[in-house]
Amino acid sequence: MEILSESGIQDSTQHLNTKKNIDVNNNVKNASIKNTNNATTTVDKGIDDYERDTDVSEELSSAKLMELLLPDGSFPGSNSNKSNFFIAYSNNALSAWVKQRSPGCAAASVAGAWNALGGLKRQDKGARTMDDNINVLIQIQKDRVNNTRGRIERLLGNLNIEPVLDAVKKVLKEKHDGKFIGGENKATSASKKLMKDTFKKVVFESFQLEGDDEKTYVYADPVFQILREDMEDPEEVKRRKQEKVEARKQQEALLAEQIMEGGNPFETKSNIGQDPDFTIQPFQSSTNSNTNGNSMAKITSASENELNNDSDAIPRRTEEDEEQPIIVETTVKVKTKKISWVKEFSELFNRMGGLRKLERKRPSTAAFGNWGITSQVNWISSESLGLMDLRCSMFMGKRVRGSKLRCPLSTMDKEEDIYMQWLQLRAMFTRDDTILLSHHKNHYALIYAIREWTETVSVENEQQQQETSKEGEENAMTNVPIPPTTKVHVRQVLTARKGQRPSAWIDWKELRSTYIGWAGYKLMTIQRSSKQPNKAEWEQYVNDVLNKHDVQEEKEVVEADATSSTNTTSIVNDDDDAMKENNDQQQFQHK
Repeated sequence: MEILSESGIQDSTQHLNTKKNIDVNNNVKNASIKNTNNATTTVDKGIDDYERDTDVSEELSSAKLMELLLPDGSFPGSNSNKSNFFIAYSNNALSAWVKQRSPGCAAASVAGAWNALGGLKRQDKGARTMDDNINVLIQIQKDRVNNTRGRIERLLGNLNIEPVLDAVKKVLKEKHDGKFIGGENKATSASKKLMKDTFKKVVFESFQLEGDDEKTYVYADPVFQILREDMEDPEEVKRRKQEKVEARKQQEALLAEQIMEGGNPFETKSNIGQDPDFTIQPFQSSTNSNTNGNSMAKITSASENELNNDSDAIPRRTEEDEEQPIIVETTVKVKTKKISWVKEFSELFNRMGGLRKLERKRPSTAAFGNWGITSQVNWISSESLGLMDLRCSMFMGKRVRGSKLRCPLSTMDKEEDIYMQWLQLRAMFTRDDTILLSHHKNHYALIYAIREWTETVSVENEQQQQETSKEGEENAMTNVPIPPTTKVHVRQVLTARKGQRPSAWIDWKELRSTYIGWAGYKLMTIQRSSKQPNKAEWEQYVNDVLNKHDVQEEKEVVEADATSSTNTTSIVNDDDDAMKENNDQQQFQHK
């Protein structure tokens, strides 16, 4: 961590590497570690440019670095209107971030954090790329898809749901312009609503033969039959809604007719007085026994009067009854939770769509939230063979019930609270074992630097101008105008609004407002609990991982050969059996 200020300037530009970036092809190997020493892959120009980094080199010269970090490209001088200048930047993060070649910010940002915490530059062996972490997310998402599918099949009595999935895919393709789950882009990708509606449609899709009173369902598999037992026909639901709408319209029309005729539409008919068992008695006040015309009336039944007046009407318990236990019969209603199949299958479709988006030519991590960042960190940490122990936690964000935040934010915070929150951000950023990752405005990116100063600026507010004008009038005798000025505190963080390249200085007030705007937007910390590996440990790690992948590849090749051999043997055996059966038939015919 490099800290620069007016009181102490540390020139660390010599640490920056000015080597040219190495571009690689789109053929990214599934084995993540074998291509970790390569830079980002290229993408067809004009496609997803807004969601990817440009082809410009990641490396910065000393002059470009100062231009990026310092306001106006230089330190504030003695004649500057800036005072109390402070800046801190992470040289590790600036040397370790990796390009984002597609809408995969959740993968690229974590890869950069891994490199920075390991003391690796993006070209070093052992450094991770966006595609390395895309492979990790694919494995995580496959597990989620399998878990969701397994749960649904268990709820269905271990029935295979493949017929349902095939039916949904078929309808999407044939009746919705070739859309499919997790399409290649927005034009070909089925929306969540479309997938849900299609699922309900295929379950109840039917036809009716002439002369037949009952429907004949298109899909007669047992899984469809079970689903139809617990689900409501969308056509029936639509019909009931339409009936309610028509009934409401009729009521409104009747009400309007009564108003036009001059009647009181709110007048209701009462049955009081028609039933001889009902009597109306004046309300007797406990404080005033005299009643007047405004007194309330009490409605009681004849049977109730009998019970109140006749003491013998209420059965009394005798001494023998006291010895007998009182038996009270009660009925307990057992509530059975109804399975929402629409919800279950919608979740499955969404996870399948998220997996498909990861497997695109230009992968997207849109299906992953903060949990995806945490899952990635835990995954790569567990696969590091004990080299680095990383933990991800939510550091700063909106104050919500049940959330665990080191630094909660609220709209009720005062100025001194906001300043203390900024100091906490500064303290966490300057730790050597910590990288800050920000989730802001639908994007994940690292925090590369922070800076602040106090600046004297002109006042643009009319009210403040009016206040300062009075001072100007008082000093008019001296002919010295007093410009309306004020001092402001500028606090900013260096991050990326798009892609991963450090390019945007975002004001602390804006960033804080973003975090408060939605509970999902958070400032996260990725911390290394172990010591930073040295060069020898990294070399050993890379060799171990490479050997592990080689063994895995050899195992896969052997398994593939064994499968092929089994299939060949099966074919040979089938041919032998066929020849034997043919000979037997010929012998039988000869006899």
